[in-house]
This record gives sequence, structure tokens and C-alpha cells, in this order.
Amino acid sequence: FSGCRNLTSVTIPNSVTSIGIDAFQYTPWLKAQPVGLICAGKVIIGYTGNEERIVIPDSVTTIGSNAFYKCSNLASVTIPASMTIIEDNAFLWCNSLTSVTIPDSVTSIEDDAFCLCEGLKDVYFIGEKEKWETLKKKYAIEQERKEAESGLSDPNGDSSDEELRYFEQRVKDLEREQRAKSSQLTWRDLFRKREMPKFNYQPRFVDGVDTKANAEESKGELPIEDDNSLTEKYRAARRQIKIKRRFDISDPDYMKPVSGTKIILYCFIVFLLISLIITF
Repeated sequence: FSGCRNLTSVTIPNSVTSIGIDAFQYTPWLKAQPVGLICAGKVIIGYTGNEERIVIPDSVTTIGSNAFYKCSNLASVTIPASMTIIEDNAFLWCNSLTSVTIPDSVTSIEDDAFCLCEGLKDVYFIGEKEKWETLKKKYAIEQERKEAESGLSDPNGDSSDEELRYFEQRVKDLEREQRAKSSQLTWRDLFRKREMPKFNYQPRFVDGVDTKANAEESKGELPIEDDNSLTEKYRAARRQIKIKRRFDISDPDYMKPVSGTKIILYCFIVFLLISLIITF
């Protein structure tokens, strides 16, 4: 139902145990939900609060995909005994999450449920150790099955192509943001002026003498020239040679700060203009 702009009411029976990611995104019904947990039936599909500790109510049986995506303030979650499924990316990018309590009623924890939760240190499982090992084994088997189906099984444990594409795109976005930020002008640029960059130019002819020919003679290489070339060479020495300078933005001399005297003068002129405008 993503993008259904006229959707204002949703009724979901308790028999529904899973709802896909962004199923109600960009709908009036989703926007009208109160701050806190957003539930569709017995499935949590989102969270809009800022609390550090959350105790999920007993009426919920499933934590949907991306339900707590980027909840930066969330530090602790207590899952009730009625919970059975924690779907993929349920707590993706919850950097402040440090503690999770999972009951023995949970039968499935899907892919990357706690992915990028860098601060997660304590995971409490309320149940027997054998059941926890069974849950871990079930997760490992399901992971291997999905990797085999997609043809991305890697014995070295490297990331799949999809994950690599995601992080490559993320790096490109960060580089694009950094370039855009560095190209923005600030108020300091108002008090800077452009200046031609310095460069070293060595003239070909000095006082009618060919410097290149002298250099070749010093090396012992005497060029063979006819009368026409010599005439043309000394005739060119009398011509006015125009040099076209180029701007180089990367040159540190390209932008030079304006002196303090000029800044004060500009401010005084602006003050006079404002005074004249107010007077008349």
C-alpha cells in the first residue's frame, strides 16, 4: 500500500504474522499514528519515539522489517513472551542499543536483525541453553540456504555482492556530500579577490639572441640553418609576443585576501549610502 495517498483506515486481523517492509509508507494512515510504536495487527511496523528504553507490549507477536531503523536514542529493548519472529533488519543501525532481552518464545531471528548495532554488548535469552543453540543453528541453516539459492555462498565469509553494492553506493554518496560541502561559498569569500597566478616564463629571444640556439651550442650541438630560417628568426625577435595567462583554481595564489584598509573603506562607503537613503 506504499504511496496510497487516500488510505486513512487499515484493519488487519490477528492471524497476520508478517508485513513487508514499507508496506504503508507515504500514506495518511501512517502519518496519523501517534508517537511511539506503530502496530498493524500484531506486527510492529515502525517506531517514532525517542525513548531510551522500550518494553514491547504482550499483544505483539512479530517485529517487522526495519521497524526500529536508525533509532539512535534506543539503548535497551525488552521483548515479551508473546514474541515469535524478529524479521530482517528489525534493529538496523541502532547505534546506541546496548542491551536486548529475548524470551524463549522467539522461534526465528532473520537476517541482519541487529545489523550495525555497534554498541550492542548484552543479549539476554530467557530460556534453556539448548533452545538458544537450536535457535542459532536454525538461523545458520537458513542463512546457508539463502546463500545457496542466490549463488553467493562464500566459504571465506566475505560479503555478498548485494552488500558490496550497498556499501559502495554509500561511499559514493558520502564523497558526493563532501564535494558539495567543499564547493559551497562562505561569507569569508566576500572579502577575497581574484589574482592572476604566478608562473615562470622564459623568453625565446633576449636582445635579438636565440637562447635555445645558445643552449644547443653549449651542448656541442650546432643546428644547421639556411639563410631564410636565420632571417625569419631575427625578424621574429622584433615582434611583440603576447602571452595568454590561464587561471588555475587549485593555485594557492588564485585567491588573495583583501587588505583591512579596503574592508574598512568599503564599510564606510556602505554606511554613507545607508545614511543618505535614510535621510532622503
